[in-house]
Amino acid sequence: MRNDLSPMPVILATIGVGLLSVMDALIKQLAQHYSTLEVAAGRFSVGLVLALVVFAFWRSPWPSREAVWWNTARGIVVVFSAYGFFYGLGVLPLAEAIALTFVAPVFIVLMGAAFLKEPISGSIVWSLVLGAAGLAAMVIETIGTGTARGDRLLGYLAILGSCVTYAGSIIMLRARTAHDPLPFIVFMQNFVPALVFIPVSIPVFVMPAEAHWPLFLAMGTLGVIGHLVISVAFSRAPASRLGPIDYTAFVWAVGLGWVFFGEVPSLATWIGAGLIVTSAIIVGRTKPAANPPSTTPA
Repeated sequence: MRNDLSPMPVILATIGVGLLSVMDALIKQLAQHYSTLEVAAGRFSVGLVLALVVFAFWRSPWPSREAVWWNTARGIVVVFSAYGFFYGLGVLPLAEAIALTFVAPVFIVLMGAAFLKEPISGSIVWSLVLGAAGLAAMVIETIGTGTARGDRLLGYLAILGSCVTYAGSIIMLRARTAHDPLPFIVFMQNFVPALVFIPVSIPVFVMPAEAHWPLFLAMGTLGVIGHLVISVAFSRAPASRLGPIDYTAFVWAVGLGWVFFGEVPSLATWIGAGLIVTSAIIVGRTKPAANPPSTTPA
């Protein structure tokens, strides 16, 4: 990996996070009109076409049979992660949903310790406490204001479940990035979910309104381009330099939620997000005692 000291990797990572944040807003918008299954099918159908184009023109090595099986398994994990995240976006305020996703690094560290034998330091314990406190602040505020409807509580559980499965997909990615070409990884993480979501969405399919077709197209396009831009950024600079940029997604979520959905984050959301982000930063800055497998976001 090159260590580009110019501002370009930072700019690319910021653009990538912004593109994915706009995609999240589109998912939330479409989830108000269509089922989660149909939104997910649309997202990965468009993503599959674009990923196939990238795979065809990147001229990467042909994947091995082992790579096909491994990335198929990872694609199934992505299915569960995507469904939980899409459902949560549909029932929770945008900023609140995005803030909850920042607990994912904690799960990544825990799974890394369990499956890849990566060490856990004492600071990880504190990060767990802070993350739990941030989550508690949001849940208590929700219950206290009487807005803890069944769908909203399910939204919390869906986002947290999505974080767990997302962490699992990252652990699987860590084990394969040194072996599998990036275009193939991106292709499979769109192909497998599309293969699952398209047939299961047929019973609940509703023909999209004419005005919504561009939103479906933009949602899938932004997903592929955003991930590719971030991947290029991480290939040019270390994760320690670019990792904190991911937290700008909360700023994007606040702005997009206010402009398009009239959502104003409560004080509890800001406090909870602050604690969760602090927890994730502690995880990101914790130096391992041993060299972990190299990671390239895909």
